Amino acid sequence: MGRLGQHQNPCVFFNEKGYYDGVKHFYQQMVTEGFLTQVDFEKILFTNSTEEIEAFKRNYLPPVIRTYTK
Repeated sequence: MGRLGQHQNPCVFFNEKGYYDGVKHFYQQMVTEGFLTQVDFEKILFTNSTEEIEAFKRNYLPPVIRTYTK
């Protein structure tokens, strides 16, 4: 949704005990198949470290909003 300009918040999955590994794999597959760019994938954090989350939030730059032509 951030890519569409609906928000500028980081996307973080608190991945305790690998709970969101399936979601991460799905996003990685989207990159492989060309549905998501690697740059956009890197805007998503999967971690169980609160320190890493804080650093990610501090350094986060929102994605460029897509524009479409008719």
